[in-house]
Amino acid sequence: MIRKHQLSQIAVAISLVCGGVPAHAALVAGVCEVNGIAVCGGASAPAIPAAGVLTIRGYAFDMATNDRPNEPAGGFVIVRNEDTLVSYKLPVQRIEARPDLIVDKIDGEITPEQYALVNSGFIAQVFSASLPPGHYTIQDVRLSMRVAGMTVIPIADADQRGSFKLPDANSPFTLVKADGTNVPLKMTRTAPNTVNATGYPALRDDNFEIRASLPGVGGEVVKSVPFAYKRPILSVPVSLPIVEGFPGTTAKISPTNPLNNRSLDVAEIPVVIESATVESMEINGTKVEQGTAMKLPRQANLAGLYPTVVKDAGTVESMQPVKLWVDLPDGPNIIMATERWDPSSKIMVKSSKDSAAIKVEDIDISAKLEGGTKETCSTLSMVRTGYMLSQTAGVNCAIQFGDLPEGLKYNPYASNALRGSLPVVGANVIDYTPGVVYTDPSTRQTAFYPSRKGRSAVAVEGLVPAPIALAFKNDKLLDTFYAKNADQYPGKNFATVDRTQARALGVMNVKGGYREIMTRIVYPGDVVKEVFSSVAESNVALIMQATDPWESYPVKVESWYQRAPEFKTEQSLDFIGVPATPLVDLEKAFASHDQADTVIHGQVGIPKGTQIVFDPASMGKWQVVIREDKTNNQLSAPVAVTEDGTFTVNMGRLTAGTRYVVAEAKMISTDGLVTNSSVLSKSRALITAAGERIEASLSSRATSGKAPFVQTINANVKNSKMLANVKAVSWEFLQADGTWARVMRSETVEQTGINFTAQVAEAGSVTYRAVLTNKYSGAEFSTDPLTLTAFDVPSFRVTAPGVVQVGRPVTLEVQADDGFDAAYTWRIITTGGYEGVSGENSASFTFTPTEIKNYAIEVKGRSASAPDNPAADVTKTLGVKAVNPLAARASISGPTYLEAGKSYAFKAQINDVVPTTAQKAYKVLGYWSLPDGTRVDGTELQFVPRPEDKVLSYYTYVEGYPEETTVATLPFKTWAYNWPQDWKIRVSALQTDVPAVIKYQVETPGFDLKTLNGEPLTYTWSLPSGITRSSGNDVAGNFTVAAQGTYQLALQVSDTRGNVVNVYSDEFTILPPATVQTQASMVSKYGESYYAPGTYYISLKISQLPRGDSFLRNDVLINGAKVGEFTGSGNYVSFTDPGNYEVLLRTITKAGNYGEQALQVNVQEAPRPQCELKQTTSISGLLLTPVCTVSAGYIKSLTWTYDLDGVAQKATSKTFLVTKAWLAANRVSNLRLTIESDLGAKSEEPVLIQ
Repeated sequence: MIRKHQLSQIAVAISLVCGGVPAHAALVAGVCEVNGIAVCGGASAPAIPAAGVLTIRGYAFDMATNDRPNEPAGGFVIVRNEDTLVSYKLPVQRIEARPDLIVDKIDGEITPEQYALVNSGFIAQVFSASLPPGHYTIQDVRLSMRVAGMTVIPIADADQRGSFKLPDANSPFTLVKADGTNVPLKMTRTAPNTVNATGYPALRDDNFEIRASLPGVGGEVVKSVPFAYKRPILSVPVSLPIVEGFPGTTAKISPTNPLNNRSLDVAEIPVVIESATVESMEINGTKVEQGTAMKLPRQANLAGLYPTVVKDAGTVESMQPVKLWVDLPDGPNIIMATERWDPSSKIMVKSSKDSAAIKVEDIDISAKLEGGTKETCSTLSMVRTGYMLSQTAGVNCAIQFGDLPEGLKYNPYASNALRGSLPVVGANVIDYTPGVVYTDPSTRQTAFYPSRKGRSAVAVEGLVPAPIALAFKNDKLLDTFYAKNADQYPGKNFATVDRTQARALGVMNVKGGYREIMTRIVYPGDVVKEVFSSVAESNVALIMQATDPWESYPVKVESWYQRAPEFKTEQSLDFIGVPATPLVDLEKAFASHDQADTVIHGQVGIPKGTQIVFDPASMGKWQVVIREDKTNNQLSAPVAVTEDGTFTVNMGRLTAGTRYVVAEAKMISTDGLVTNSSVLSKSRALITAAGERIEASLSSRATSGKAPFVQTINANVKNSKMLANVKAVSWEFLQADGTWARVMRSETVEQTGINFTAQVAEAGSVTYRAVLTNKYSGAEFSTDPLTLTAFDVPSFRVTAPGVVQVGRPVTLEVQADDGFDAAYTWRIITTGGYEGVSGENSASFTFTPTEIKNYAIEVKGRSASAPDNPAADVTKTLGVKAVNPLAARASISGPTYLEAGKSYAFKAQINDVVPTTAQKAYKVLGYWSLPDGTRVDGTELQFVPRPEDKVLSYYTYVEGYPEETTVATLPFKTWAYNWPQDWKIRVSALQTDVPAVIKYQVETPGFDLKTLNGEPLTYTWSLPSGITRSSGNDVAGNFTVAAQGTYQLALQVSDTRGNVVNVYSDEFTILPPATVQTQASMVSKYGESYYAPGTYYISLKISQLPRGDSFLRNDVLINGAKVGEFTGSGNYVSFTDPGNYEVLLRTITKAGNYGEQALQVNVQEAPRPQCELKQTTSISGLLLTPVCTVSAGYIKSLTWTYDLDGVAQKATSKTFLVTKAWLAANRVSNLRLTIESDLGAKSEEPVLIQ
């Protein structure tokens, strides 16, 4: 109980709150009371009597800042067990008023109403049973203070932190069974606000009640909650194959403690069989009988693993779960999920074919696993005699084949398979034994255990192989010979005779039913060649050298299957040697006419390079006959080809004409038989010429033309067939004496040719004729003469304008060479749009255009002495464009914003509808029309506007026609110059003490200086001494003031027109330099860092004031803007956004003196939380536990968002459980975790379920 004089001493603390702070004030704290017992300062630690709850009380109070505990959230006390050196964190539960604890620290008076100011006490509590007995010391205290935030409380001295001993406490909790039996529970502390109950025996699944009994004010307080106890179940699959001599399956059981998810590690696990009795089954040698107790020993040197051998002598497939109740307090129940199965029902052996040809056709015998599971067997292997078995991790299905028939082998490219051929015709049986391969962990022996059903077999029918078919096909080069001579030589084949090399006979198509076929070819002279084919059908080339024409060459072909040579096919062929097909060629040129016999020469042979060679030994005998190409009529008798391959055919006397002939050569056998096969030469034209007189006529495109006149004269043969009989065509011209003379190409060479280009150099006429000579008879024929005439043509030019004015007459004139007599004719080509035409047959032509368009005009001139020949005419066409020149208005250039009474220059440009470079028959002129009606001719103008003037006009007209005009206008605006009457200098202080900075700006209220339209203004400043411009220009900027005092600025503004004005600013006062000295600091609970958004405490200490002066207030400015003021030792400032800030603390005295302290603060964005997500698989599903940290502040909340069956969901918890039902049905999606700190920083992460 606090004494009265002690209560009066607390008033000093209140005075500290109001501002009186001793220089030696500091944080006072202590944690010295446990369950009402003082535990500080003693020589030995006192023992704390057993109680249900351990209560630790302490206090903390800052004498300088009045700071004290704010709220219990986040606060804790750490105690350490000195026996085990394990520390425990006890949460602070509440805050309490403890003036009795700090009464010795303070002086002064205090009233009971002010007790709330000293709520400096705190209480931390925990269940006593959750702490093991031993010697404890208080190590650390952290509290959430009102000002400083989360703070480490200094308790370094023995008088500030306690030490105590804790006996083995009785737990306040009991477990009440359904029959009313009580089981005491012990407590074990694992985490803040979490206590694990221990000390209970092994329990079966049932409903219980947890009861707590704690001391209260009125006695024991008893509370209870119902509790359903249900152990997790560990299901262990056990595969039990029905095979001979099986040693049993060793199941590896690894149970875990459901309380901590750690492996259950004991020497033996006591279990009791709860399921029904299974007579044929044993577990570790103990028969499975309900209620039997047994122990499962742990595997040596391996923690948490319990190998258990399960044997079953049953012969019927079945599934029999065996439930084992674990007789331990914390452990799961075990179900041995045994499955008895027969490997013969899961191993299927099949053949790729039901029947196959023996020895030559391969089959596949494959074994596959059907219906295998991880509970029975999931792999199949093959057991072979003489091969070592590999160790297995479980039970694997296996197959063992018996003795294999000849031809069948183990397939090296496929597992559990045979491949090969069958040996005999009929049934071929392949037997096998299904079973399992298993490695016994106790003996580490791996063995094959056959199925109790014994051996099985698969049968395949063996067939006789399909016979091989042989078919000969001759070489393509002999196709023609076979086509013509096969009927003449039935049953025979043909071979090309070649004494230098072997030639292709053709191919033998070998077609069998299976692959791997051998073929043997026996040629004359017992020459043998064998060919192997890996495919069922192939072509074997037959190649042989035949040296003599018409000799016989026997060939034998045999084929058989390589793997079954007893199945063979044979075929014999008889080949006759025939010469190679030669080339028949006729001489290059024929000489034939109707006055003598026609003789043709040619050659037969084999082309070699540029020569044709005929070898009688290999070619044999040949004959040649001449035939007409198209009709195939024979034109000569057969003649024999000589030994050098040449032949000569006399065709007798032929009539004149052209014939197309070929030479046909046929071979003759040794018995004189002419073969049907023949060789033809290329078709050639045989022309037989005629010898009679050749008649012709002359022609030319024109017989007269402008001198010099050049013209080609053509000699046209009346009978075109006689053209080839012309020996030569000579040309002659008629001389003045009436005789004919030859035309010479040069002095010694006559002009010859079917055509002749003649030239008449001057005006006049020349007569020509042609002489044709027959090259066979030599007869000559002279054509009728042809006369060519040359004449002169006039040369003149036309003068005319290119552009004319519509509706005005236009005259065009011809200017010819002097002394030349010519006639002229004019014509307007353009249709319509003209009138007043005159002078059509004279040298001058006139018309008047009536439409705006282009006119085409033609004029023809001819010499008076020229013949009536269009070539004598000279035609010229010219164009005239008729326009309206006034359609294009003039362009006016000049200013459009004019000051009244001021002279301005303007210029007009006269535009035309055609370019200025065009040759025009008119001229456009113009004049100005001023607003007052004055006319000014020309294109340039000096004009002084009046205020009422608005537009200038410019008129254009065609010279000679002033009554027709077109006008162009230029509108403009006028303005008057006005001088502003109201001027002002606006000043503001950026810094009011020396050296001060004054911002200035010259203004004209209500008047825009832009309306002066660029009038140059002169600014003349009159500055007091000590004031200089530091930045800016004449209109705006900053002045620097070097001395204190009151000032006024003066300015004179003038223009070029004589206007002047004097302007003065308002008076302003500059303070002397700061004389108040202060010290400022800012406190952050994040050390040297500052984050936004956030609030921080700034403190200010006055170290010096001018003599006789006193304190008035403190102003707070952030980045130059005032945000508050205070009179105490500190204040709070807040930052909303990150950035660089200047916090200015200005202290002002009552006499007007001041002092400033500036703090530069870099405010950062709040750091985002970082999390590591741990995923733990449990019997309930997948537990997600985030481990989150943040570099500043603390984690405020965790939010889980997800879609469940497509519906958005939200949860706020430290962990998140994805149930097995959700995972199995894939019901949950889009799972995301959002973490938020107390500073408002958020992190959002997608959660991938693994």
